[in-house]
Amino acid sequence: MQYPSFLVLPCLLLFSPSAFADDFEVADKTEMKITRVDQHTLTGVVSGRKVKVRLLGLTCSAKKSTKRISKLVKGKKVILRSDKAFLPILKDTQDRFVAYVDFKGADLGATLIEKGICVGTTNRTHPKEASYASR
Repeated sequence: MQYPSFLVLPCLLLFSPSAFADDFEVADKTEMKITRVDQHTLTGVVSGRKVKVRLLGLTCSAKKSTKRISKLVKGKKVILRSDKAFLPILKDTQDRFVAYVDFKGADLGATLIEKGICVGTTNRTHPKEASYASR
């Protein structure tokens, strides 16, 4: 059976492995404008793409943190930082980039801990773990 030519190309594109690959990377020191906050996940725009970022090293309670973090950063620009300089920022199992976030020249995670909005995590080692724990 022969298929109409106008169906062949879309089917090849739809079912090719490259159609599912997302090779978009976020480098250290990337700027992002925040559009939404949900607990310890920030959603924003990087290079015209919607991106979700999990705040590295923090645990935040849902209702309290979402409102307070939104007041701080929603609609504003932040800088994403990797836990190892000059490497692309890695993703977690929920397809979120996991990064430290700088806001107005300061570490947002440290600020959130100091204000009592979030607490530092101790279940995963990361470079700022000792600093977060001492706040």
